Amino acid sequence: MPEMGQENVRYPLERLFGSASARVLDFLLVNDGLHYSKSEIVKFAGVTARPLQKSLQVLLDEGMIRRSRVGGRAYNYSANLDSPRVVALLKYIQATANSNLDAILENLRRK
Repeated sequence: MPEMGQENVRYPLERLFGSASARVLDFLLVNDGLHYSKSEIVKFAGVTARPLQKSLQVLLDEGMIRRSRVGGRAYNYSANLDSPRVVALLKYIQATANSNLDAILENLRRK
C-alpha cells in the first residue's frame, strides 16, 4: 500500500478532476517538451482509445495541447507550454508534488 500522498504524485489533475482528459493532460504536462502519438498516450498514460480521442479533441479545442503532423494521417501531441492556463496547471502540479513529498518525508520522520 502506498504511503500517504504517494498515490497522488503521478496524476494530480486526474485526482482532482477525475476524467480521462485530466489524466491525458497530466501525462503530457509531466512530460512537457516531449511529443507522443495516440498509441503512446494509451500505453503510458493508461487511457483507453475511445476516451482518449474525445479528450484530445477537447484539449486541442481549449488550446491546452498541440498536435503536430508526423506523416500521412499520423500526429503527435504535446502540452501547449505557451498557454497561460497550462503554465498555471504546471505550477499546481509542482505544488502538489512538493506537498506530497513533504507528507512522505514527515511520515518517514515519524517512523
